Amino acid sequence: MYGRHFLATFAILLVAAGGVRAQESTLKIGFINSQLVLENDPRFIEAQEQFNEELEVIRQEVEAKEMALDSLIRSFEQQRLSMSPATLQERQAAIAATQGEYQQQVTQLQQQAERRQQEIVQPVMERINQVIEELRVEGQYTMILDIASGAILAADQGLDLTQELIRRLQS
Repeated sequence: MYGRHFLATFAILLVAAGGVRAQESTLKIGFINSQLVLENDPRFIEAQEQFNEELEVIRQEVEAKEMALDSLIRSFEQQRLSMSPATLQERQAAIAATQGEYQQQVTQLQQQAERRQQEIVQPVMERINQVIEELRVEGQYTMILDIASGAILAADQGLDLTQELIRRLQS
């Protein structure tokens, strides 16, 4: 992972350096800390709280299904010795089918949760990206990188636009 970020950063700098020589213009790069931005964006915090509430409902549903499956298995284990081979096989097949249904339902609920998180967070992320683009244009930055991604190993703190981005998002 570290190597991939380093190579990506190196490639960006090579391309940018080549473009600068070819155009003989000034390359201006800024950066933000997206983690800090998200932690301080009231709209993101509200969206995350809304998602967590909805996720709790899904978590409870999964937990209820898991408890029902566990109860079925415990009941089977308690009665197992008194079952005929045919009944034993039948109950094992029923439990296997129920486990498969449970796994399928859990997968569906996970996908539902992921879609819902995307629906809730997407408008917030679009707004953040819009403000980042405004900062880039106003400040005449060639690009703005994200220090939270690990792609920036060292940078002049004067190029850090995080606090300005947070200020604009809170207004």
